Amino acid sequence: MRLPALLVSAALLVGAAPAPVIPAASSEADGPVEEFHSDNMRFVANVRWEDRLRATIDGRTIDSQGGTDVEFATIDGRDYAFAGTYRNGLQVIDITDPESPVLVTTYDCQILQGDTQTFSRVVDGETRWYLTYTADDGYTHKPSKCMLDAGGALGNGTYLIDITDPAAPVAVDFVKIAGGSHNQTVHPSGKWLYNSSSDGSNGVAVIDLRDIEAPVLATTLVLPGHDAHDITFNADGTRAYAASVEHTTIIDTSDPGKPRIVSRIEDDAITLHHQSDPIRVGERDFLIINDELLGASGNEFCPGGGLHVYDITDETNPTKVGAFFSPEVTVAEGARTGLGAGNNRVITCTSHVFRIYEEQQVM
Repeated sequence: MRLPALLVSAALLVGAAPAPVIPAASSEADGPVEEFHSDNMRFVANVRWEDRLRATIDGRTIDSQGGTDVEFATIDGRDYAFAGTYRNGLQVIDITDPESPVLVTTYDCQILQGDTQTFSRVVDGETRWYLTYTADDGYTHKPSKCMLDAGGALGNGTYLIDITDPAAPVAVDFVKIAGGSHNQTVHPSGKWLYNSSSDGSNGVAVIDLRDIEAPVLATTLVLPGHDAHDITFNADGTRAYAASVEHTTIIDTSDPGKPRIVSRIEDDAITLHHQSDPIRVGERDFLIINDELLGASGNEFCPGGGLHVYDITDETNPTKVGAFFSPEVTVAEGARTGLGAGNNRVITCTSHVFRIYEEQQVM
C-alpha cells in the first residue's frame, strides 16, 4: 500500500519546510520584494496584465491583478497558459520558456467568474482547441468582444471559445444556463459539458457539444441536497466526482449523456466540499476531497481547511482512510488578505483547489 507515499508527496509540495512569514505587499517603486519559498520550490516569473477593465468598472484596484482559474494547452508545439479573471478578460500567456513568459493577448470578456477549461476536438480532419469561460449568476456581466463573437449572447452560462490560434481567440457560441456556471467540466471526449452552478436546486446540466456551434441540453442530473460546485472526470470518462458543498457524489458517466448516481460521501469533518479528484495507487482507487473551510469566510487561522482521503476501490462503499493539513503559517502584518476593507480585513486561509499528477505521485 502506497497511500503514505501519496500523502508525503502532497506534504513536500505544500509545506515540507517550515512555513515562512511572507512580507507585506509592496509597490514596484519600492524595489523587488524579498523572495521566500520552500527548499523544493523556487520563484520563476510573474506576468502582469492590464487591469483597466476591472479598475474602471468596479473601482477595485486591490485585487485587479487577481485571477480566478488557469488551464494549459500545447498548441503547434508551444505551451500556453489560459488565465481567467474577474472581468479583466481571458489572459493568454506563452510559457514555452517558463522563465520568460510572454503575454500573447487579452481576449475582452467582461464577465465573472471566468473559470476556464481547455479541450481539443478533431473537426474535418483538423485538431482544433477550445476553451470554456464561465459567467456565474449573482454578477453583472458587461457587453464585450466575447459576447459579440457569440452572436450577442450575454447572461449566465458558459462561453465556448476557439483558441486554435492562441493569439486570436474567438467565441463560437454561448451555453445559457439559468443558474449560471460557477464551474464547468468537459468530458474527456470533448463532446459533453457538465455544468456546476453551485446553487441550491438547478441540478447538473449536461450539455451536448457534439455540434460545438450548436450546443443543446441533453439532460439534468438532480443531486440530493446542494448542487455541484466542481466536477472531475476520471481519465477514461466513465466516472465523475462532484464536490457539492455538503457532500461529494460519485457518478457513473459510462454513457455521458445519461449519467446516474453511484454513491454519496457525507463527512461531518468537511465544512465545504470544494473539489474531489480521484487517484489510483497500486491496485486501489482513492478520492481526495478538499475542504474550503466555511467557504473561506474568514477563519482567522492558517492554513484552515484540509484534504480528506477516501478509499473508493468499492465505490458503493467509500471508506475514509486519512486526512492531511498543511503546517500552520503566519500572515504578515499589513498583508491584504481576507474580507472587509482597509485594516479591518480578517485573515482568510483555506484549502481551495489542487491538481494531482498521478504518474509522478505528487499533488
